[in-house]
Amino acid sequence: MNGLDGFVIASAIAAILLAPVGYPHVSEFLSSGTLLLLTVLVTLLITVPLGLEYLALKRIEARVFGVLLSLEPAIATMIGILMLHEFPSAISWLAIAVVTAAAIGATLARKSSA
Repeated sequence: MNGLDGFVIASAIAAILLAPVGYPHVSEFLSSGTLLLLTVLVTLLITVPLGLEYLALKRIEARVFGVLLSLEPAIATMIGILMLHEFPSAISWLAIAVVTAAAIGATLARKSSA
């Protein structure tokens, strides 16, 4: 894909640097089909969103990207509520509201200046 060269190179370097940590467990890992399948799934679930974030960063201002990226904890909170039935404290809700307001403000400021 055009524009993802740096991302691919950084991922390859990270894999090379982490290889010595996993090397002692390679035979155990390869003998477990379920573990291998889960690794492929997790790799896709991590690299696709990171690749999309990388592409988004190239298309919008870094300031706006940073604020929008700060919404990830709010999204994780919503998933925690829906899937794990964990409810945040009042201060957590306040923090989510402040971060969301900042993201909306940064996005609207970008649109009005464009």
